[in-house]
Amino acid sequence: MNKAIIITSLTILCNLFNTHSQNHTLIGYTSNLNDSTKVLLRNVEMDKPFDTTYIINNTFRFDIKPIDGHNLFFIRIDKLKGKRRDFLFIDNSDVEIDLRDRDFDSAIIKGGQIQNQKMEFLREINSESANYKAKVDFIKSHSNYEYCAYILMDMRGSLKNEEIKNLFDGLDFKIKNSKCGKVISKYIEKSKGFEIGSKVTDFTLKDINGNEVSLKSFYGKYIYLDFWASWCGICRKKHPFFNKMYEKYKNKGFEIISISLDPDPTKWKKASVKDEISWTSLVDTSSFNGDIALTYKVFSIPTGYIINRECIVIDRIYNGQLDENTIKRLFE
Repeated sequence: MNKAIIITSLTILCNLFNTHSQNHTLIGYTSNLNDSTKVLLRNVEMDKPFDTTYIINNTFRFDIKPIDGHNLFFIRIDKLKGKRRDFLFIDNSDVEIDLRDRDFDSAIIKGGQIQNQKMEFLREINSESANYKAKVDFIKSHSNYEYCAYILMDMRGSLKNEEIKNLFDGLDFKIKNSKCGKVISKYIEKSKGFEIGSKVTDFTLKDINGNEVSLKSFYGKYIYLDFWASWCGICRKKHPFFNKMYEKYKNKGFEIISISLDPDPTKWKKASVKDEISWTSLVDTSSFNGDIALTYKVFSIPTGYIINRECIVIDRIYNGQLDENTIKRLFE
């Protein structure tokens, strides 16, 4: 599963609000990189384009406009040896990144409260991919850390709802009542009972022509329910295959329903037209924190589900790994 996409998708859920009015700076220090080396920074929560700056004398700087609460930013230096990119929590505090004789795996990053909590987490467990017990122990021993809500969100794919609820209940009231905490609470409620073998939950969304389309209008057919977004390259690489499969099997009772999680519907429409999507294409601008994505446990994209004629979820497809043999077997 694409880790970057997973992290991207969980922090979009967890934006907080606290308005400030003064610009702040991000300053980085590097070693042995040529002047004019490009550095890219993007506020992924706000769906903003990349900002660009250049290294001069092994130093780079971004001036960041005031934001509400804290947002997730993505930073990339393609010419950096080792890990070239990372995600940062930036609030209205200055940020300092020490990359001297380091890559982003070992970078020393000083910033606001959430980023500093993340750095403490990484120091204690030594890796973002640390085992289950190490993460659980950190959450239990730092119940007043807002970053623990993000850790818990990231663990959804490996924990049952009851386990998530137990850890969530142990967090401080302030953390449970934060925006991220509210999303976890909503996730626990919405996704309860959803698993392979359960009956689907109906929903209604608009298609590219503005018409309302309900899942129940396709009941009685085999359905591939696909979650994607215009910015997801892995997702869009599957679209030619989807077109081929839809044309080949639609007369046998096979439907594809793609739900874009683009917050900006114009990007969804543009991608749908460019990719020549011939099947049902819908959009949910509430994205990863909407009822549908939470109900269907969409932690990352692409994510897909196969639904049978009795409206039962019979399989989950990760990373777009749907193949024709899987579709063929539905009709045998």
